[in-house]
Amino acid sequence: MWAFAVVVSVLSVFALFMTDTAADEHRVEASRSRALAESMATYRVAVVEMARAHPAFEGHVSEAALSLPTWFEMKPGLKATVEGRMVAVYVVTNEQSGVLQEMLHLAAGSVMVGIANRSSGTLHSPSSGDTGIAVPSGVPDGAPVWLATRD
Repeated sequence: MWAFAVVVSVLSVFALFMTDTAADEHRVEASRSRALAESMATYRVAVVEMARAHPAFEGHVSEAALSLPTWFEMKPGLKATVEGRMVAVYVVTNEQSGVLQEMLHLAAGSVMVGIANRSSGTLHSPSSGDTGIAVPSGVPDGAPVWLATRD
């Protein structure tokens, strides 16, 4: 009987530990997604400023061409492109599961945030589907993207 009680106690502690670990992993993933979305917001502002200052510029944007804050740390997979009057900041990474929701939160649900759909060439919103807004051709299919206009 005592052995059974010991086994149940050990299993209970183990289950508690596993539950806490899963919750911690979720919090870490949410923090990473939030940090990436915040970096995208800062990066987007710099790209829009550069595109407005150089109205003839088109193509992929290099980090060196931007006036980024000194505290800004470039996140892996963060990219930008300018095509016509449209500016697109997007992320290509394996850790993009929660970043779209964080982007939408930061953008207050803006229709300019969504997923690039190369087959239609448009932005798809998680809430309303195809927005009809053209996404620059340099943005890969399925990438979370945050659009802006240069004017």
